[in-house]
Amino acid sequence: MGKHDQPYPFTLNELMLAAIRADATRRELNRSAITLAGPQKAKPKRLFRGQEREQLITGMMVHLRRWRKSKFEFEGYTRAGLRSALCLKGYAWHLSDNEADEIVREGLHRIGAVRPHEEEEEAVSEE
Repeated sequence: MGKHDQPYPFTLNELMLAAIRADATRRELNRSAITLAGPQKAKPKRLFRGQEREQLITGMMVHLRRWRKSKFEFEGYTRAGLRSALCLKGYAWHLSDNEADEIVREGLHRIGAVRPHEEEEEAVSEE
């Protein structure tokens, strides 16, 4: 079978190179930078402000103050509960999760919760 008898005039490598060149040309024309992380998103907006936010933080503090072994004992429970309530009110999950995280963190800060260092955590877990 001669060179001109092949069903396709290009070898697979030549086709791949042509596709790569065409893709590179298309990207140049679009002039969009390609990054692995994608475009940086802006910080999600707060769902609650002012007095309404203060009431939520105060409500979280009521639950967070009931701790017995650690001030962080009810952190997950209150965050999940608030996030669930916000989702049920129609807010998107990622917005609800962000808002719940910020409110619970503020509540923990106000009750004086300070996260232990790794060395302190290891010492407590060994006891």
